[in-house]
Parts: sequence; C-alpha cells; structure tokens
Amino acid sequence: LLTGLGVISVLALFSSKSTNVLAAIQSLLRKGFGWGAYLTPILLLVFGLLILLRKMEGAPKLSTEQGVGIGLLYLAGLAVLQFFTFPFDFQDSQFIAASGIGGGYIGSLLLAPLQSAFGTAGAAIALTAWTTLSLSLALDMAAITVLLQAGFLLTRTVVGIRPQGP
Repeated sequence: LLTGLGVISVLALFSSKSTNVLAAIQSLLRKGFGWGAYLTPILLLVFGLLILLRKMEGAPKLSTEQGVGIGLLYLAGLAVLQFFTFPFDFQDSQFIAASGIGGGYIGSLLLAPLQSAFGTAGAAIALTAWTTLSLSLALDMAAITVLLQAGFLLTRTVVGIRPQGP
C-alpha cells in the first residue's frame, strides 16, 4: 500500500502530462506538505519497500524507535520549513501553506502551537530540541552525541570556510 502510494505520488509530482486525478494529487501534496511534498513519495517508497523486504535475509532492519524517529524528523522538517517562511500569525501561516510553500498545512499546524505558546524565539528552540530528539531516535544515538556531532560538523564547516592565515 505504501509503495503504491509512493509510485502514485511520484507520478503526480513529476509527470509532464497531468490528468485531473494527478493534478488533484499534486495539489494535495503541495498544499499539505509544502516543499516536503518532494520527500513524501521517497519516504513512502522506502518504507513500503522495507515492509515488503523485511522477511528477506540481508534486508535492512529498521527498529520501531528508528521508524518513529524518522517520522518525527520529517514532521519537524515540515515545521522548520514553515518557520523559515516567517509567518506573522496562524492566518498568515495558512495563507503561505495554501500557496504550497514552506511546510504546507501540516507544517503550519505543527508550528502554530509552538509559536503561540513560546513566541518566535521559543519556537526556534523547541524546533531545535524536536529535531535533536528525532535525530537521536532515528540514528539510535544519545541526544548529547547528536549535539556533539552537530557541533563538530558545524565547527569543521566554519573552519573550512574561514581563510587560512599565511
């Protein structure tokens, strides 16, 4: 079922000729998931194939925690995409989602309670914590290890960009 939905989603998003049905699916994906609509078919295909291949020897095994972590990471990504469209309020966020950008309606619905409860800065901190915990589950690592690795990668990137002295 997931694999079939993934194939239909890929056809809807990347087909050059659009029927009414494919156009409706494309609109639903773009409005619902915003820029995340392009990752949705890939996730559906991968999870569908993992379910089909789980009985085969040598197929990658995904624990429940890792599956939940990947799902939470995807939802956090939608909320982060919506956050960086800088909506003023929920109504503005819904208007942005209707145009198929940001994190779509799902990102808007996930971001709204964070912004109303914590404000913009607090929502940024909450999204960072959400992303860290999701990565921790998806990678089966402690959250502190995820933060240390992220800090290490950030440091390497900044040092790599900085011009070296004579």
